[in-house]
Amino acid sequence: MRGAWGLTNGAGEVKPGARGVVWFGLAPVPVKVTWVDEGHSWSWKVGPLEMDHIVEPREDGGCRVALTVRGPGVLEDVSAALYGLPAQLFLRNMGRVGGG
Repeated sequence: MRGAWGLTNGAGEVKPGARGVVWFGLAPVPVKVTWVDEGHSWSWKVGPLEMDHIVEPREDGGCRVALTVRGPGVLEDVSAALYGLPAQLFLRNMGRVGGG
């Protein structure tokens, strides 16, 4: 995934109901934000898949970041395998950059 566009409705935060695209390689894929816990977590629908991006504060001042993927049958497993490793690398980099 190279990035996402159009999901904030111009407000800087992901907003419920927002529609946009995510770029997988050279292909734009339509997405829709289905749920938001403002400033923390959100879900989006990508085709038949729903992905939850979860950020939970920790008592030590850090945070725990998780990603869940739900979808029909084997598509869920394949998508988690394909998206899992790049997502881990991206989230680790976000943690390093965000941590200063």
